[in-house]
Amino acid sequence: MLNVTISAVGILNRDDLLRLLGPVGPVEILLDSDVRNTGADGATSLVAKTGKATIDTFSLVGILLAREIDQSESARFNHHKSAWTAIANTVGLGLRLQNLQTDPLETPVDFASFMQRLFNGPIQIWQFVATAVPAGVDNPNSLDMFSLDPSEVTMIMASVAPTSVTGSGVAGALAVQIDSPFNDPAVSREIVRRLVAIGFDVALVREVPGPPQELTEIRYVDSNVLADIGLKDFIGDFETAQTRERAQGIELQIVLGNSFVKFSKDNPNLPATTVVPAEQ
Repeated sequence: MLNVTISAVGILNRDDLLRLLGPVGPVEILLDSDVRNTGADGATSLVAKTGKATIDTFSLVGILLAREIDQSESARFNHHKSAWTAIANTVGLGLRLQNLQTDPLETPVDFASFMQRLFNGPIQIWQFVATAVPAGVDNPNSLDMFSLDPSEVTMIMASVAPTSVTGSGVAGALAVQIDSPFNDPAVSREIVRRLVAIGFDVALVREVPGPPQELTEIRYVDSNVLADIGLKDFIGDFETAQTRERAQGIELQIVLGNSFVKFSKDNPNLPATTVVPAEQ
């Protein structure tokens, strides 16, 4: 689809983060709980208080690095989301950094260059839902470990980086494009969950202008791909239409209608015969 791969990983200390986030400047942050940090001497100190405040880069970095002794990762999730949401809001449509000398067509060569490029345009923040893995077969050592929702991961990655994560893991699976006029992540996640359970690859998810039509519409180029796939048991009633246009690599385009929303609410459980997606 985009034929683009982005890979940027950085392990940063306090000084690195100060330099990296310095161009963003002061941010307005909203915290749902106090942020505390336990120092090397074992003493715990208050880093930031609950509520809305404008903070400088030093305080912002302090929130990102804060770790209270024996605190689970889940307790830090909201603090990190608040910090990155504040950064995204401050960046707005882009910082337009004056010292950015890189060619926009060239791939950033290091993490700092990648972040500078990121800050030069609008940013959106999405935090994946993470569920604690209880002690047991999957977590025999009772580690502070969390699992992600495969359907949510597939939905988001199919929105921002089409074909990067497709969900089913089934060789030769049909590649599907989902168009949703509902502007509701819950609806998009549910159709992804159901299509992956059938064994489809969800290559692309888009929000499209509404209002939604009554029946879900499935558009195809080759009618043979519709044979024996049992879609009605998973997505409810639909109509089909042949099209001459499709994105490269896409075999079915599904435009969601009100019929799917009603069907998924009335039938929350999947049919018994499904392809179980691997954990991601």
